[in-house]
Amino acid sequence: MGLFRGENVYPLNIKTNRTRYVVTDTDKSNGYANIVVVWDSPFPDASYTLVQGITNSAPLDSLNAVSPGENHLVTGTGFTAQVYVNGSAITGDVIYLNSIGIHDLFLQP
Repeated sequence: MGLFRGENVYPLNIKTNRTRYVVTDTDKSNGYANIVVVWDSPFPDASYTLVQGITNSAPLDSLNAVSPGENHLVTGTGFTAQVYVNGSAITGDVIYLNSIGIHDLFLQP
């Protein structure tokens, strides 16, 4: 028996992505960065819920310099994540946006 209504649709309805991004001077002056995320395989539509977190390879003084923001241009193939960048960020910091997409049909009883 599958995971959803008798079918094994888990691979189709839950997706993960880890996107590498390097902080720029423009990001610091704007206060945010737009990070484009593309799923390895698309959802059938844009009806999915996103869960995100950020890991930062920077020194401890800039560890909390970035945080998840809003998501824009959500499509079945991906989305643009707006990540807040505060003044303690260091140009050249490498951050990783970790995303999980869960299709809304998967969440229905």
